Amino acid sequence: MYLSLCVTYNNQTKSKMNILNKLFYNISYRFNNENALSDITWIMCQTSSNFKNLFLSFFFQDVKFSDNVIITREKAKDGSRADFVIEDSEKTFVIECKIYDKNHHFEQYVKTYNLKKEELGYIVNYNLKKKGFTVKTWEELFDYIKLNTPEKERELFEGYLEYLKNVCGIIKISKKMNLKGINSLYGLNIIMKSVINRELEDYKLSYYNTDFKESYYGYKFKVESRKPDIWLNMGLWFNFENPVITIGVHKSEGWGKPFCDEIEKGSCRVEKYAKKHYFEDYSYYFEGSDLFYEKFEKGNSIEEQKEVLCEFVDEVINFYVNS
Repeated sequence: MYLSLCVTYNNQTKSKMNILNKLFYNISYRFNNENALSDITWIMCQTSSNFKNLFLSFFFQDVKFSDNVIITREKAKDGSRADFVIEDSEKTFVIECKIYDKNHHFEQYVKTYNLKKEELGYIVNYNLKKKGFTVKTWEELFDYIKLNTPEKERELFEGYLEYLKNVCGIIKISKKMNLKGINSLYGLNIIMKSVINRELEDYKLSYYNTDFKESYYGYKFKVESRKPDIWLNMGLWFNFENPVITIGVHKSEGWGKPFCDEIEKGSCRVEKYAKKHYFEDYSYYFEGSDLFYEKFEKGNSIEEQKEVLCEFVDEVINFYVNS
């Protein structure tokens, strides 16, 4: 079984979002691949003429499109299928969207759709240079839309930006850094590692390995009990201003499937330190409750804060062990 303790948005942060931000935020965790990003962007173009005009002007600043411009999603021609084909009177433009995929089609699309090089828009979420072509990034689009958001449609545009930020891994740092505060991250990691190296009456926890990503730091660990052994992951997502500690269970054999089976029976009632679970990235996650954060913040010593972390982890693990 695979359990993870990680950090995402907390309920308090979500509660400050308007309803469209919440919608797009949730969409970003279910529809986050390249095709989905193009689909959501196309939907925005069909929904708002202001967004459509901004989207087109971002790629083709010197072109004045008419009100009758047509944007077609995935229009195939001679074996090619561009993400967006833009048709306005007798003129044709193409936009190709990439996130992580590096299979490129510059010359192919120019030839197939009979374009000039400046009539091909290209957007990626990594660094890419191509001689003779202009390549944009999704972060540049994010900045462009944010700068030009119309007040009357602000909530809609901000919802899309929330989606774009999550799908493309766009992180905007607005506050200056405080190096003194970084020591707390080190301290948390040390304490978390001690939390996953404990032996209780009903189960034993032991460190397995380190789990590190750009915005995440944590540990995988093993749980041994009267039930099948399980492997968990405890860590911290620190790419949000208001991080949330969660416990997640990866749904695959050899990691967390036995626990997931218990969760899907609908009998889970861990509600003191861990709130109701949700499912994303093929994992179930339990979010820290308000009581958990209150007790953690009010802890008068590192020992008291460690005890709160232990109680949070133990609450979730006990659901599996004692179910």
